[in-house]
Amino acid sequence: MTRTFGPRKLSVSRFSKLFVATLSLLMCTALAAQTPAFVSFDAPDAGTGSEQGTTPLTVNQNGVIAGYYVDSAGATHGFVRLGNGQITEFDAVGLVGTSPSSISQSGQIVGTGRRVTRFNTSVHGFGRSPSGHFFAIDVPGAGATYPMSINDSGQVAGQYFDVTGVYHGFLRDVNGNYTTFDDANGGATSGEGTHGVAINASGTIAGDYNDSQNVYHGFVRDQFGNITSFDIPNQSHQFGGGVYVYSINLGGQVTGVYTDVDGFVHSFVRDAIGNVTSFDMPGAFGTDAAAINDQGVIVGEATRGRLFGGFQRDASGNFTEVTVPVPNGGNRVTGITNQGRIIGLYVDSNNVLHGFVK
Repeated sequence: MTRTFGPRKLSVSRFSKLFVATLSLLMCTALAAQTPAFVSFDAPDAGTGSEQGTTPLTVNQNGVIAGYYVDSAGATHGFVRLGNGQITEFDAVGLVGTSPSSISQSGQIVGTGRRVTRFNTSVHGFGRSPSGHFFAIDVPGAGATYPMSINDSGQVAGQYFDVTGVYHGFLRDVNGNYTTFDDANGGATSGEGTHGVAINASGTIAGDYNDSQNVYHGFVRDQFGNITSFDIPNQSHQFGGGVYVYSINLGGQVTGVYTDVDGFVHSFVRDAIGNVTSFDMPGAFGTDAAAINDQGVIVGEATRGRLFGGFQRDASGNFTEVTVPVPNGGNRVTGITNQGRIIGLYVDSNNVLHGFVK
């Protein structure tokens, strides 16, 4: 199903939507107002109940945004929003629970959905062309496939798990050929393994793996297939702790989060030659970097007590708090263009999520 809606301007008195990965936003207090360029938006069929609404996840350099929305029945669907505000809602053919993960410069979108039969529910990847044509992204023999990132050449990076439940990374080229890979230190039992997360224009893939003790570590795989693993000083080596990678830019800078030995969450940026800088938003006890652009500007979410808010960190390490000019219970920045336009979401007093761009 695909439905297209023209642009509409939303009053700042309208409220909306919650980020599924951060359920605790439901308890947040209101943030201060600012920013004149702020535009709020909702997918037309997004629900208005608690934990429903619109979640923008990814933006390309033309300002085209992709994400998902949850409708009034609790079902998840994809959407794409053009720079002029036109929103097209869609469901990947043959799948339910459509959730885009990445969009290229040309407007190609990749993501995941579920195929439900009488006897089984399985996760599959999809691609969507700018004209709305869908194609399958499934690693041969995989138990589930998760496309995570697409670059402007059409290469797709992601992860899948095999019939034993072990995760592996994959690269899909523009002709549909798959290359699978593993970090040599990745675990080899169910729930362990290698996770491809992000790919840049040169074909370098960044991701993480969990080892046999379920500790997470980062890696970078260059375009020739060479894998370099990395850790963060003072990171946790406890079960479930360690390094989680989220984004890589054209210059090979990688950003993500890690848990320290005391269980607190911090962000990091790693340059192309392996130097790692750990950072926190001043005054925050948890900093969650979500994306980095080619200028090295990082955006994400910071936690101050029960308050969640967006942040922007420039290449020199200077922070700017990102707020939204409507009453809200917190916000998260999820993407940034090279021109500095940011996207994200905020949660209203009814625990409904709304998208924004500024």
